Amino acid sequence: MEFEINLLTIRPSAVWMEKILNILNRKILFLVLLSVAGIVILVGLYAKGITKKTGQAVIAGQKILEITMEKQRVSSLVNILYQIQNNRNVWFGKLKALSEVTPDQIFLTNMDFKEVTVKKRKNKKDSLNIQGVINTSVGEDPSTFIQKFMKDLKNKPSFMKDFEDPVLVSVSSNQKKGKAESLDFEFQLFRK
Repeated sequence: MEFEINLLTIRPSAVWMEKILNILNRKILFLVLLSVAGIVILVGLYAKGITKKTGQAVIAGQKILEITMEKQRVSSLVNILYQIQNNRNVWFGKLKALSEVTPDQIFLTNMDFKEVTVKKRKNKKDSLNIQGVINTSVGEDPSTFIQKFMKDLKNKPSFMKDFEDPVLVSVSSNQKKGKAESLDFEFQLFRK
C-alpha cells in the first residue's frame, strides 16, 4: 500500500512562524554580542597584564596581532550568520507562497536548488527543480492542474521575484485501467 503526504499544503500560521524566527534572531544576536564582548574584555585584561612586563613587549605585540586576527575571523563568522539568517527568511517566504498556490490534487515529491548548465547559452545558472504527482478523479484532466499550478505560481510575486518563468521539463502518465489518472511532472525555475 503506497501513499504520499503533501506536507506543503499544511499552512502554518505566519504569525507563529515569525514569532519563532524573532526569538531565534534575538538569541543569535545576543550570543554573538556576548561573544564579542567577552573577547574584548579578555583582550583588555590580557593587554593590561602584558604591558606591566617590559621584557615581554615583543610577545605582547604578537599576541595582540593574533587576537586581532581572531577578532576579524569572529566578525566574518558573524557576517555569515547574518547571511544565513537572511537566506532562511527568504526561503521561508518562498515555501509559504509555494504551499499557497499548490492545488489539493498536486503532491510535491522533490525540490532541489542547484547550479545547472543551460544548453542554449552554455553557461551555468542556479535552478530550482520541482517534482510532483497529480492525482485526479476519473474523468478529470490532470494536465489542467499542472497548467493552473504553473500559472498561479507565475502570478505569485512573492515567489517569482527571484525567478524566471517556470519551464515544464517532463510529464509522464501513470494511468491504470479503470482507475484515476495520475501524472508525474517536473518543472524548473531559473534564478534571475
